[in-house]
Order: sequence, then structure tokens, then C-alpha cells
Amino acid sequence: MTIQTTMHGRIGKLETKTWQNKQYTTMSLAVNRGKDKDPIWVQTSVWSPDLREKLSGCGSGDHVLLQGNLTVDEYVNRNKEKQIALKVQAHNITLLGRKNPQQTPKESFESKDHSGGAEHTYF
Repeated sequence: MTIQTTMHGRIGKLETKTWQNKQYTTMSLAVNRGKDKDPIWVQTSVWSPDLREKLSGCGSGDHVLLQGNLTVDEYVNRNKEKQIALKVQAHNITLLGRKNPQQTPKESFESKDHSGGAEHTYF
């Protein structure tokens, strides 16, 4: 079963990693829950080379809209407390705003849809 999700938030940390000789980008996304509440942090992976290239122009604090497959992982933390982690494999990302407005945004973020190969462009 696949759960599709759409969410928006601010980029935390961006990092390039390698798994089985394939590079991908991980991104933490702070999703606002409302006034006086801490954000929910969502761990995001980006595998599409085109999307990774567009995302490389973004930075911490930039506001993005994210679409992808959601998974919920359970784990036990150092204090032996049961926790959950929200993770998204991103298929589309739209830049909504820059933390630093002087930065030049990429024109669009594109990714091949992993389910059918359709091309999507978001501005």
C-alpha cells in the first residue's frame, strides 16, 4: 500500500548521500502545526537526478511544497521510548519562497513520476 501525501514547510538540513553507488539527497522538512506548537519534522529522500539538481539551489529556511510517498516508521529512542518517524520519498517539489529573497530561484523542479513515467513541472 502506498500513501501519497502533499505538505509544505521549511527546509532544515540538506545532505547528499550514496546508497549502492547511487546518489540521493536527504532533507529535513519542518511542517508548521500552528501557533505556539513545535513543528513536525519530516525526513525526505530525493532520488531523481533532475529533482536533486533543482533542489541543490535551495537552502535551509526555504519554503517548499512537497509531494511523494509517505511511510511511518516506529523505533525506540535512547531512553527506550517508542517513537514514530514520518518519511517521504519526494517525487515533486515546488519552491514557494526563499529565506533569502536575493537568491535566484530555479525556474522549476521536475521529476519523472515513478509510477508511470509522466513528466511533471511545478513553478
